[in-house]
Amino acid sequence: MTAGRTPPPTRATVDGRTYLDLRAMAKKTGRANDEYCARCQRQRSADSASRCVTNRTAVLRGMAGRAPIYNKEWERVMCALQESVAGPNLVIVESTCRPRVIGEPSADRLLSGPSFIGVVDGSTLKPWESPHRADGGQIASVVAQTLESLPASTSAREAVNCLTAAVHSLWTNTTEPVNQRPCATFAVLAVARRELWRVGDAWLLVDGQSVAPERSIEQTVALERANLLRERLGRGARLDDLLRGDPGRATILPRLSELSLLRNAADSYTFGAIDGSTIPDAYVEVIALPVNAHEVVIASDGYPGVAATLAETEAALRDRVTRDPLMIEEPPTTKGVMPGADSFDDRSFIRVRLPEVGQA
Repeated sequence: MTAGRTPPPTRATVDGRTYLDLRAMAKKTGRANDEYCARCQRQRSADSASRCVTNRTAVLRGMAGRAPIYNKEWERVMCALQESVAGPNLVIVESTCRPRVIGEPSADRLLSGPSFIGVVDGSTLKPWESPHRADGGQIASVVAQTLESLPASTSAREAVNCLTAAVHSLWTNTTEPVNQRPCATFAVLAVARRELWRVGDAWLLVDGQSVAPERSIEQTVALERANLLRERLGRGARLDDLLRGDPGRATILPRLSELSLLRNAADSYTFGAIDGSTIPDAYVEVIALPVNAHEVVIASDGYPGVAATLAETEAALRDRVTRDPLMIEEPPTTKGVMPGADSFDDRSFIRVRLPEVGQA
């Protein structure tokens, strides 16, 4: 072999096996094999081989940006290969990231290790936000990629500061009101520190026990929408008409705009999110895992509730959107299931089996 050349990938290493398996699947499915391999090779040249593998979500995300098609085959491959990325003792049992409208891009992002595992939830575009700038999905990508780049020893406060700086650098006009900016929330397992971090209202389970987020003021607004729609139904309004027009959503949009002005406010109890402005400590949750914890589930609020497995969580969602497409039962949401949509919001879920203390 010529001195200085990168050795070809082989099945003798985790990095090589993951690279070759993904390349083979790209070839088998006929999905832009040459482009995929070029992406991986460029990333290998820029970073280490292991960095290429742990960033394969970013590689596939980049391909999805070129052709934003939700594909169960690729999701299955991602799940099948996640164990090799997370490490020999920590196992990603299952995960998913799905858009609310199949065939459209999702604003959620998954992180699959090795240092940070979890979900990032990009905000839905609002009428008062400019469509000609970075949207919630792009903010979520920046958050995910920044988290993936951080050292394993990074603290939650340090991580949030890095995320804020990364998103702040996107804005050319830093004097505009914060409610004109899209944002993202996140929840992750910090593997080395055995901590769960949360900014926002993602779902967390530790060994099947819920670690509930603080009740958000947005839930009060969601209840206003639910009450208005219940009143319309009581007066004889047709369900299909309410789903198409959603007068409840239209009514609460001004309130949502007002609330977004209070995002990350230090002197009011509202909510925190990554939007480039400073996030007070009160909005940065850090949950130390019990020594004997075995499993963690992290899911975005695209699920109205979360269960111990993906199948159970999806089944509960299907039951809810079938029974209550307006999403006005408890807990109500700020939007319903649009005609032609699969659900009321983008959603992501990841379940992790933890190593015993001392084995990570």
